[in-house]
Amino acid sequence: MLLELMFAAVIALVVVGAAVSALARQGSHQRVNLETTLVTNAIADVFARLRTVPIGSLHTFDGIGFPVADHLGRPNGLAAVPGDLDGLPGHIAVSTALSSGSAVLYRVEVSVDWLCAGTRRHESIVGEMGERK
Repeated sequence: MLLELMFAAVIALVVVGAAVSALARQGSHQRVNLETTLVTNAIADVFARLRTVPIGSLHTFDGIGFPVADHLGRPNGLAAVPGDLDGLPGHIAVSTALSSGSAVLYRVEVSVDWLCAGTRRHESIVGEMGERK
């Protein structure tokens, strides 16, 4: 009888431990998904703003950082990685992809580097922008 009770207690501890572990992993997974969604939205917003800039001024955005809003739209929703020069997780890189006469095609990379649950994460989207007609 005592042996059966001990065996049942061990099984119960294993089941409870597995359930707690699964819940902890699920919480971490939800946080990563939320932050990745915030980053994707921030990158899309930056590209939308860059499309409104005159093409001749696009190169002035090279090296500019930007914050990533939280789920309520407040700035600084995500922390930049330690050592980031401007303290902002977002970064815009603009370079000339192709040039012919007065026409210029720019390569624009919008990226975000941030810490999520102690792990460095990186997301980026690259696009090309040229004169709009």
